Amino acid sequence: MEILANLDDINRYLDQAVAPATDENTALLQIGVARILRGNLYQVLDNVIIQGWRSPESTPDSVREIAGMLIAAQHYYVEWSKTNNIIDDDSYPQRLYDRAMLELNKIIDGTVVIPGIDVVPSDSLTADDFFPNDATDRAFTLGMNL
Repeated sequence: MEILANLDDINRYLDQAVAPATDENTALLQIGVARILRGNLYQVLDNVIIQGWRSPESTPDSVREIAGMLIAAQHYYVEWSKTNNIIDDDSYPQRLYDRAMLELNKIIDGTVVIPGIDVVPSDSLTADDFFPNDATDRAFTLGMNL
């Protein structure tokens, strides 16, 4: 399983009397958050580096913190929704999610630097960085009427 944050990283953001995180109640959340983070970070970090993050110990601290916030936000939301029909947009899980996404975007735009890892700003990418594009030799193109 792909785990980017440990229980301490998650429980830091949770009230232990209300919604403590355990291996059992966060297992699926760990997978979902790993996919979200990797999907977003692939645009600015080398794939080989990201694939090396197989455990919390091998994951950079800033990414672990974001993963912990996202997992905690989702876990708290699930627990809260069991007893509440209406969840306010200014609720704790929403604010925690927003904070995590803000930190993730800071890594993506280069504002937050992960020590020892070079970030390629996404605005420096060109059409040549994506395949297929109209410059490649292939049977079908985007502009072709079929």
